[in-house]
Amino acid sequence: MKIRKTIGRNPLKDVVRKAPCFWDAPKLKLVSLRPNSKELDLISDITKMQDKITEEKLYKYFGLTEKALGEVKRKIIKGKEREALEIIEMTENYLSDAHHFRKQGEWVDAFAALNYAHGWIDSGVRLGVFDVKDNKLFTVK
Repeated sequence: MKIRKTIGRNPLKDVVRKAPCFWDAPKLKLVSLRPNSKELDLISDITKMQDKITEEKLYKYFGLTEKALGEVKRKIIKGKEREALEIIEMTENYLSDAHHFRKQGEWVDAFAALNYAHGWIDSGVRLGVFDVKDNKLFTVK
């Protein structure tokens, strides 16, 4: 990629009209958005990797969600037991669905169900139903 320093100059005058570009303010550089063929190949490889649900990715997220579920079961805030039970039940239902889809080879549906399961847990954390602090497992306040 072509990068031009524009310190002390008007960045708008340095815009190359033939290629789209943007002003990267923190680094004070004008950056061209026209990648070369090597960069296009790298972007293509990254895109291909990100649009696949692998067995490793499924097991990773099963592990994270099951660990998070175990933790919230032990960290229910007093007076929130009824809400916690509903959230835990919905999480367990979606986890069960995810296991079923995985066994059927329907990995996209399994991954979707896992995301719903973890979403239920995160909603309980954000609504103050569970007292957890781990920001790697939960979306904490």
